[in-house]
Amino acid sequence: MTAELKYKARAALQGHWLNALLIALIVNLPTLLTEAIASFTGNDLSNRLLTPARDIFSAGITQTAADGFRTQAAAILREPGIQWMLVLQMIARLLTPALALSMLAWMIGRLRGQEDEGPLAGAFCRIRYTVKAICQRILMVIKVALWMLPGILLCTGGMVLLQIMTNDAQNASAFLIRIVELLCLLGYGLIAVLGIRAALHYSLADMVLADRPRTGALASIRASAAYMKDRKMQLFLLELSFIGWNIAVTLVSSFVGNTAGNVAYLVVQMLGSLALTVYMNTSVAAFYNDCCAAENSAGKTEMKENGREDESL
Repeated sequence: MTAELKYKARAALQGHWLNALLIALIVNLPTLLTEAIASFTGNDLSNRLLTPARDIFSAGITQTAADGFRTQAAAILREPGIQWMLVLQMIARLLTPALALSMLAWMIGRLRGQEDEGPLAGAFCRIRYTVKAICQRILMVIKVALWMLPGILLCTGGMVLLQIMTNDAQNASAFLIRIVELLCLLGYGLIAVLGIRAALHYSLADMVLADRPRTGALASIRASAAYMKDRKMQLFLLELSFIGWNIAVTLVSSFVGNTAGNVAYLVVQMLGSLALTVYMNTSVAAFYNDCCAAENSAGKTEMKENGREDESL
């Protein structure tokens, strides 16, 4: 199954790799530009917060150190450059969902033998559905979070109990502390398992919206849930099969970086990541096509059976 889907993806991309890479570059351009601007101007929030965070861990996590970190973080967030950078990053994140839908629509078109209208048309064909794409992402995040809620509640409750027991160490039983720690670990496990299951459950929502853009945001999520019934393991194994390619891209780009410098590393890393994104998403689009074909076939069979029943009556 996995090998067949990958074969379909490679066949669909044959002769269209350049357009595919250009479309993937355009889709990722807002994020790449904001990251480059943040790095060049020194307004990368994560890097700015990394230094005070290191100081806390090196000096030991105490109340005084935590208060100092909060003070430094608040001062960094008040800087105009950081605030403008956060605004640009937010705009990039708002544009990306619709651009991603456009890329998926182009990939589905390649698999169905439709005409390739070029990278610009492929990258912006679903841009008019930006609001719907954003709403769909928000709904998906909420639904996945609800799936993970049992694990989140278990972890939160365990951490609260651990804090209470730590403050009252003299009266706390070592056995009870161990039980609570195990409950916290169980909560983390539930978050991981339920989160992966939920992500697979709704993983074709983007494909549905890209293929049928007039579908509602919530309807596309429900359609994904219907398609993924009894098919989660197939998609999981398909996505798992790309781990080797991810490792290969990392190793090759690291080797090139060590021999030719940072610029060469960045170029190879970007091209490898874009090519892998195209290959993986086209394979998932092939999986989606098979799901649609199976559902259509099942629907036609049901209609025929209903027709026979009507004739017999």
